[in-house]
Amino acid sequence: MRISSEKPQFEKAIVAANELLVNCESIVGFPVRMNPLSKELFGTSVNSFSKFRDSVDLEAFGSKSAFIAEQKGKFIVFFNDSESKSRQRFSIAHEIGHPVLEHRFEWQSEERYGEYEIETNFFAAQLLMPDQIIKELESRGVTMDTQNIMNIFGVSKEAANRKLDTLRRYHYNWRSSAARALDSQIVYKYREFLDSVAPANSTLFVQPALF
Repeated sequence: MRISSEKPQFEKAIVAANELLVNCESIVGFPVRMNPLSKELFGTSVNSFSKFRDSVDLEAFGSKSAFIAEQKGKFIVFFNDSESKSRQRFSIAHEIGHPVLEHRFEWQSEERYGEYEIETNFFAAQLLMPDQIIKELESRGVTMDTQNIMNIFGVSKEAANRKLDTLRRYHYNWRSSAARALDSQIVYKYREFLDSVAPANSTLFVQPALF
């Protein structure tokens, strides 16, 4: 496989996730419920591996966690239901990112495979753990450590730690005026969620939701 000289388009991935956070009616709070989101975007439900294990060679799709397929013009996400709910959620969000970011569907054999995977990881992280929500909760006095991010957003310890590491390295105050406007829209849309989980001077502990 030829190595691409192109770099992952991080900003494109983050903006795409932000636009879904603002525009998708199925996202009303956190953790994001993946099945309603898939239905809204693609008109299809997510499907577990166990439903098709006897009839489809799942290993042929190259992923043990999740993959996305196109059938009759619609995208369908398949996920490994033997993994933890937090891993399922991230894997599904990752797969949703491929068509949202307009990756060529034959991405598995393309030279940009590595860049596509990085882009969809950034997309999934922003969709499931929005920077804006984390920053707003911090401003309300919530300690956004690994455990609280896991509890609030329904993600794994690894995903929470990666998010915290990304935030530490990102100069949030350098954002453009357009990006700041989108930030405000996201905080405004989820104000009821924020109010419900982060009252003043509270100790926050939220159990992750199911799909």
